[in-house]
Amino acid sequence: MTNIPKNDLFYMAIAISPEDDETLHSNHLRAYDWYRFLVRAGLKICAPYLSLLEVLDDNDPDDRQLGITVDLAHIPFCKGIILVGPRLSTGMKTEKKKMIDSGGVVLELIGMGRKEALETIKNFFAEYKV
Repeated sequence: MTNIPKNDLFYMAIAISPEDDETLHSNHLRAYDWYRFLVRAGLKICAPYLSLLEVLDDNDPDDRQLGITVDLAHIPFCKGIILVGPRLSTGMKTEKKKMIDSGGVVLELIGMGRKEALETIKNFFAEYKV
């Protein structure tokens, strides 16, 4: 995709805390899958929670809050946020609001398959202005 800016960093937001029949592990794997997809699409992606999930316990309230604090600290350094996965979680809404408050752009791919997501990315960046 030729219109994607070479140096713009985008924050990827995805639901990590499990709901219904989800597990933390399955959501973590889904996050890695989306991360891989977006990087292969040519985007520079920031997703600090992927490594934080390896060193912090999401079930421990103190660790969870620390992880959220670290995640949110990255958002002002990104040009935009890309919301992915099957649903928009409370945490994603917080991340989206922080990005908007920081003057960044929002690209929502919630509930999309890869083909639709790729087309949406292409259209988004056709109109993207720094």
